[in-house]
Amino acid sequence: MKKLLFLTLACHVSAFCALPLATLPLQSASDSPMVSLGQLSGIDPMLLPKAKTEAWLGRTDQHLIVKVVCQEPLMNKLQAKLIGHDALVWTEDCVEIFIQPDSWKTYAHFSFNPLGTQYDELEKDSRWNLKCDVNATRGEDSWTIVVKIPFQGLGGQPKPNAAWKFNICRSRKPSPELSCWSPTQTGFHEPEKFGSILFANHPFPTEINWSFPAKQTGIANLKWNVNANQLELLLNGKPYKNNTTFPVDPIAATQNVLEAKSGNTTILRAIRTTEASPLATVIAEINELLKDAKHDDARETIDECRQFLKVLDMIPNENHDALKNNANQLLGKARQLKIHAEFAQNNSKDKITYGIESSLQKLLLHKPFTGKVGGTIKLDAGRNEMDAAQVALFAKDSILLATEAKLVGKLTSGNDVLDPSVLRIRRVGHVMTTKPTYKVEHVGLWPDALIEATPFDIMPNSFETLWIDVRVPTDAKPGIYKGTIQVAAMNSDVTDIPLEIRVRNFTIPQKSSIITAFGMNPRWRIPQNRADYLKNFLEHRITPYTCVNPPTLVSPALMDWKDVSQLTIKVQSPTQAPLDLSFAFTQKGNLATQALQVKPNQLNTFVINKQQLPNEPFESMKITVTNTSKATVTTMLHRQGKQPIEIFNEDTRYATMSGKWLSAWPTWTLEAWEMPDIQPKFDWEEFDREFQKALDLGITSHIAQLKSPLGLWSSEFQKHLEPKGWLQYFYTYLYDEPEPSAFGVVNEKLSAVKRARSGKLKNMMTARSFPPELPFVDIWCPELYSYKPELSGLEQQKDREVWWYVAFSTRHPYPNIWTDYPALDCRVWPWMSWKHDIDGMLYWSVTHWNIDPWRSSATFPGANGDGSAIYPGNDGKPVDSIRWECLRDGMEDYELFCMLEAAIPELKAKNSKLLKQVEKLLEVDPNVLVSFKDYNPDFNALLKARSDLSDCLEQVVNELGHEPVIKNRPRRRQGVSPEEVDKALKEMILPKDASDAPVAAFATPNPKPEPGLRVHYTFDDDLPFFFDHAGNNLTAFNANATIVPGKSGNGIQTGHGKYVILPQGNDLLGSKPTEGTVEFWVKPHAFPERNKNNTPAYACLFYLMETDGNGLPDGFDEIAIYYINEAMSVRCGGNKVWVGSTQNPLKLNQWHHIALTWKPNSRILYVDGKPVIAKNDDYDPPKLDAFKGTLGVHSPSRRFPFHGTFDNLKIWNRARTQEEIEQTAK
Repeated sequence: MKKLLFLTLACHVSAFCALPLATLPLQSASDSPMVSLGQLSGIDPMLLPKAKTEAWLGRTDQHLIVKVVCQEPLMNKLQAKLIGHDALVWTEDCVEIFIQPDSWKTYAHFSFNPLGTQYDELEKDSRWNLKCDVNATRGEDSWTIVVKIPFQGLGGQPKPNAAWKFNICRSRKPSPELSCWSPTQTGFHEPEKFGSILFANHPFPTEINWSFPAKQTGIANLKWNVNANQLELLLNGKPYKNNTTFPVDPIAATQNVLEAKSGNTTILRAIRTTEASPLATVIAEINELLKDAKHDDARETIDECRQFLKVLDMIPNENHDALKNNANQLLGKARQLKIHAEFAQNNSKDKITYGIESSLQKLLLHKPFTGKVGGTIKLDAGRNEMDAAQVALFAKDSILLATEAKLVGKLTSGNDVLDPSVLRIRRVGHVMTTKPTYKVEHVGLWPDALIEATPFDIMPNSFETLWIDVRVPTDAKPGIYKGTIQVAAMNSDVTDIPLEIRVRNFTIPQKSSIITAFGMNPRWRIPQNRADYLKNFLEHRITPYTCVNPPTLVSPALMDWKDVSQLTIKVQSPTQAPLDLSFAFTQKGNLATQALQVKPNQLNTFVINKQQLPNEPFESMKITVTNTSKATVTTMLHRQGKQPIEIFNEDTRYATMSGKWLSAWPTWTLEAWEMPDIQPKFDWEEFDREFQKALDLGITSHIAQLKSPLGLWSSEFQKHLEPKGWLQYFYTYLYDEPEPSAFGVVNEKLSAVKRARSGKLKNMMTARSFPPELPFVDIWCPELYSYKPELSGLEQQKDREVWWYVAFSTRHPYPNIWTDYPALDCRVWPWMSWKHDIDGMLYWSVTHWNIDPWRSSATFPGANGDGSAIYPGNDGKPVDSIRWECLRDGMEDYELFCMLEAAIPELKAKNSKLLKQVEKLLEVDPNVLVSFKDYNPDFNALLKARSDLSDCLEQVVNELGHEPVIKNRPRRRQGVSPEEVDKALKEMILPKDASDAPVAAFATPNPKPEPGLRVHYTFDDDLPFFFDHAGNNLTAFNANATIVPGKSGNGIQTGHGKYVILPQGNDLLGSKPTEGTVEFWVKPHAFPERNKNNTPAYACLFYLMETDGNGLPDGFDEIAIYYINEAMSVRCGGNKVWVGSTQNPLKLNQWHHIALTWKPNSRILYVDGKPVIAKNDDYDPPKLDAFKGTLGVHSPSRRFPFHGTFDNLKIWNRARTQEEIEQTAK
């Protein structure tokens, strides 16, 4: 019962809980009519879309048929450009279909744009594909999509009486709105809110029509495929006769549910919402205020309101919006009159009217004041804790000038006194919000920033709010301390407001008992003091991502083989195969030996003599055997006067297959940190000093800021931190929300961290699930809306930590810390973390000020206050917000749970009755929250529960004679064990299907080397990889891209989840390429457009960079050609990496030649042989390492695909001349 209550209050689910249902026949003749699903609702069931969408279902023996007709009054603004399978059609106008057969645990997702372009995935795994027959057409004011989806790809034909989960959704772009057959409220991917298809032979409707001929009347009219008189119809649970009138609410939105039953079986459930008056809430409140309006001084306003309501009743709802300003003005007058009248009952009319409200109520200027009029401010906190309340000051018909407030006298409890400095008085400032992508009650001014309470004016018939809080000292004695806050204005009498502070008999600890990790990078036009921000964070019991700079690498680990007489390599392969041996140098790039040929089915012994080995220190050695499915390698290092050292011992590795394509050759790598001759040198002095300071202030975590090579840095971090006891605080954050297509590159990075030393440095991963394909993750961090309690518990049982975070996709019924969400959301998040046994809380940033947060709260496109919970001060210090304060209060609440938990062992021996009370409180009162998506929006329930926690803790302290001491928190779990790491490493080297892998013999063509040409891929060869025609044996691999006709011969088509993996950067061009050329032919199929929420849209053609987990194409040490919106852009350099951009020089579906050349002092981008970007400057060369490049996608994130076809990719280690490029482009 309580659960339903919360859902009703939070998001009206209980009032709109009906899920639609349709019945589809088991067989269908070719001339059979389709089943009508009627008109789609809004994604929010309270709202009707402006543009109508209707849907029908049909079937054949082999296919499910879906027809959707999308009305569009703005056809000239229809967005539909993307072509090619798995293009990102959801960024355009599209229809989305969700199907979950009854035997499946997941669901299929299809999207189609008005061109008929198809995108498909299994849940959110785009590697899954199912070819559908799609027919898209357009009319003058609509577009239609008809899709035939093969049953075979959905597990086969449905069985009799099977019920499949199903939904149809539409994303409209010309005037953005979202529609659903079954309203999902938050996002489309909500399978628990899908409707159903029942496969059974029952009558079905061919038309479902709803009409509302009068303001209080509706009609539902169904037409059936057969005579349906025997069916029972129910409307809103009551018997209904088809095509007859039924009553509707003339003002409020209501949902009408029409059901049809055949016997005891429900065969139809259709839903239609009636639109509310845009003034529905205003009308309801005016009516409520008029009930008690009897005082004579309000007579004029009362009469005005009643006359206005009579006028509204005669006007259709759709015309009410024009009277919005009139309605709000009357409502404001009515509210003010009521407040002043109530205050005057117990106070002089000459006093300033005030009211007291909880810190959890955001006081919107246009909303009624719901707090207590007059009375005493009451604060309640333990030692080392804060509490706050708000005081609203109301002006009457004239302005209140230069209003100010101050504490007068002392704060006393008997003979005990609190220093006045513990009390703080600030004013609530308001910030402008813009229309977000989620539902909010108001767009406009929202209370948020807490600013200095210097004298301020209060406008007539308006109010201003004071924020009053106390921080109780650790040495304060318990008791109720009283004082007075005096409020005065130039043109009013002084008003005294009584104040009471209850100091509880317990002290919460200085350090947080749950791990936190929040982004903090306060860059602003006025320099901000980072030390002040760190202090502010920790006062709010929040730890920033980083507090100190990483140590300085003075010199790297190196191998020095001057005393090596020879290196012996023994190799066996089932086929003849080239062997490449290379050594990596920091400055010179890679040095390769001569090509070695491995003969098949025999032991090949190669002796690399001293003259062929490096004569100076180097960083790594790599052996690659190509053109074979597997190979076994043994290597021995012979040092003069010493016993031979075995590096690899009969180590068998396999070529990795991905479908019919290879994705890697057998490769063996030895890095210097694994066998150093010259130890690395790090300078830790500043790091140690600053980290100790941060530790003393109470931090709970810190990102290990690793650099390349990851193994070296991981090893040194562990070596340095573990003896100090600091390693437990550190974790890596090398990747953010990886898609399945990026799992390979993610594992390469995470495994490098775990292979180093003891492997105790933990890897943290933000992800929306717990994919087993990522075995090196120690700390999982799902976004809160995607959190799965059962899976989380299983991971914790395996000694993985589970954190969570809120972000752009987390919206009601889940909490978020947005400006235009309730303050309760911020405070309840830590309560949820306790309830669900979460180990840590993460948030991407609280200082993301890409625009002025004082002018607009839309610091992240599409969301107000996303990434920005603190304001930059003109003095360089942080300015708090209501959200930031309420989050801190929730973090303090968390400490009470931990202290009560810590008391359990002693209570078991002392007081069983009190023990039961503690254990009940630790479960969290279900009247506060049931789960992470089901919590009571009435903040009074949380405040009552918090008071109960304080009362109980005081009883515990009294019983034990001391305060409980929290132990084993924050909770830190072991993470991935060494045994698990070893197993996962072996599986990376030895694929699960390796024993069944075919013995391949690849017939490769003869290469055509040219001076300076490093690689040349024609994409024409009939091979499961892309052969290097330059003769350097630098293979590229296909990641789901499609072979299609190219400029000459074949080309490779890229798109979402489809790209080419290039060799590692230092193999291609060396470690610091001072000059070079990248050139290719390309035919674009679509260009990116700026996203509707104003975030940039990227599409990457070519990307080569140093190892980095940066999720955006905006890092350092890169060579990149990509799009930002419709501008082609170039990055090429180290720290000075940005070259420039140009308006799109390419045309859709036409071939163009692209070439980028660079020298130390120039960067030139050519299109079709002509320079379009040319910059002269002193550029530093990009640093490249073992990180692999990509064609058609951003290399580290595997996101931002380019939709087009490539041909003839060449990379040179020299800058080609303009004449050479012009000749190639002809």
